[in-house]
Amino acid sequence: MIEELLHIDVDKTLFPGSQLEMVLASIAAGNTNGRLWRIGDEDNRTLSLLWDQGNNVLYLAGDAEL
Repeated sequence: MIEELLHIDVDKTLFPGSQLEMVLASIAAGNTNGRLWRIGDEDNRTLSLLWDQGNNVLYLAGDAEL
């Protein structure tokens, strides 16, 4: 099931790194638009897709075996 999360509150361990910390902080502060989707299966494995609309970049994170 695909679910769009309207409030972007991302676990920073899911998207590690200084670049993504800046992107997440900018989205949280309202300086950059962003959208976040979670894609899950029946075994509670998830993928997260973050769209940084300010820079038009997609970030994908999650279970490699999904």
